[in-house]
Amino acid sequence: MIKTAQDMKSYKKQLKEALADKFLRSALDNFNTAYRENRSAVYYGIDFEGLKNEIAAGKDSALPHLIELFEEFKAKAEAVGAKVHTAKDARQANQIIAAIAKENHVKKIIKAKSMTAEETFLNDHLEKEGFTVTETDLGEWIIQLRGEGPSHMVMPAIHLSRYQVGDLFAKVTREKQESENIDKLVKVARKQLRPAYLEADMGISGANFAIAESGALGLVTNEGNMRKAYLAQKPLAGKEPMIRHLPHFIGKEHRFRSVPVISKTPLRDQWQQIRMQVTDPKYNIAFFVGCAIDFIYPEQARALLTLLKGRGVQVVFPMDQSCCGLPLLAAAEEETAKDVALQNLRAMHSESYDYILTLCASCGSHLKHNYLKMFKSDPDAPANLKQFTDKIIDFSSFMANVLDISAKEFKAAPQKVAYHSPCHLCRGLQVTVEPRRLIEIAGYEYVPSKDEDVCCGFGGSYSVDFPEISAEILKKKLDNVQDSDARLLVTDCPGCVIQLRGGMDKRKTKIQVKHIAEVLAEALK
Repeated sequence: MIKTAQDMKSYKKQLKEALADKFLRSALDNFNTAYRENRSAVYYGIDFEGLKNEIAAGKDSALPHLIELFEEFKAKAEAVGAKVHTAKDARQANQIIAAIAKENHVKKIIKAKSMTAEETFLNDHLEKEGFTVTETDLGEWIIQLRGEGPSHMVMPAIHLSRYQVGDLFAKVTREKQESENIDKLVKVARKQLRPAYLEADMGISGANFAIAESGALGLVTNEGNMRKAYLAQKPLAGKEPMIRHLPHFIGKEHRFRSVPVISKTPLRDQWQQIRMQVTDPKYNIAFFVGCAIDFIYPEQARALLTLLKGRGVQVVFPMDQSCCGLPLLAAAEEETAKDVALQNLRAMHSESYDYILTLCASCGSHLKHNYLKMFKSDPDAPANLKQFTDKIIDFSSFMANVLDISAKEFKAAPQKVAYHSPCHLCRGLQVTVEPRRLIEIAGYEYVPSKDEDVCCGFGGSYSVDFPEISAEILKKKLDNVQDSDARLLVTDCPGCVIQLRGGMDKRKTKIQVKHIAEVLAEALK
């Protein structure tokens, strides 16, 4: 068992043990070979050396001015509400973090991968202080369970075989594991770690860089953090809003569509600047944004605000809202899906609003129907559950039936428009007439296409799990749209936009794909 060395004698002892570990040496050799071979494929068509030199030059130019830059960063960060501490050494840094946890009555802590925290032995200090600390990075969590330190800065558990991990998970879960099946082992970890996220009182993360001029922290990660994802995707996307050449580790069967880039600034971080204050509103609505609009398509929400201006509608974005939970339910994670539902029910305060509006048909159907089903036999079902679900409304129904918008508000737009009816809208929410009526009210020429109420093949994780089938469904959908002679394809769901826009981009057609809120906003007088 590898223990993190804290003195030279221990380090040399571990060094000898590592050199004698045939599996570890083989794993590192294979990694080094594969890394060199794959890097050229990943950065194909990109000036990697130029990019590397530009970053290095930026770091070199900052080094002589670290004190001034830190003072500027501290001032800007604290001006927007952050508290910046300084520590003279690792011991003091650990003490400061533990003190913050105590002051806020923290018991459970989740932690992202941080090499600095490894070097200061932060976990050891916090555990001695009585806190429960859970590493959320898969490799870090594995070695934490084994009481080890990382063996590699990128892949901390590279020294372990799948069989060792399987035995470890069997001990943790008290259930036999299929060590040959890595996907199942990952799902075991996911199931074990999700409650830690939901129950945590405090989160700890490192940062890759700090921006002095804004007081912001930057994280670059490949583990699902949407806010750096923005930076990590840049070599693949360039200046384009789509990623057309997927990384080498994504199989060819997934390359039937381009994928969208992550927004530089999530909608929730834009809201204070773009929100509208309405005096004596006719309607008060809560906006349930959904993950895709929050992190990929904030422009769809901005289109909504454009359309609602001057109509006496006060829109509130409850900041504690989370994912609707549909992906969790689809993955059979019922308990976690219920926990997410409870968070959204608490966040929305449904009694304060006339409607809870969403631009995502999938979110709308899940919120309206599945929340009731999940708590059907639960004696502790939230008191405001029925009130919450009754107030859920989709964009097209709100604009057509509640606001009753008219053609005189729009300019003539003779462009031919085809419509894709999302499954969760036409079958889930039973909304079929309103979107097509809105297209014509806005002055567009609606042209029917074959099977426009048939699935586009996205289905959230379905297109990831079954890309071959998803690709065939999408092909028929796009063929039908092209046969309609439309120049614009409109839909009510950001998930469908991902699929349809990505497919059209791969085909290099001139047919644009937009959310219906966007095309209506563009047609306003």
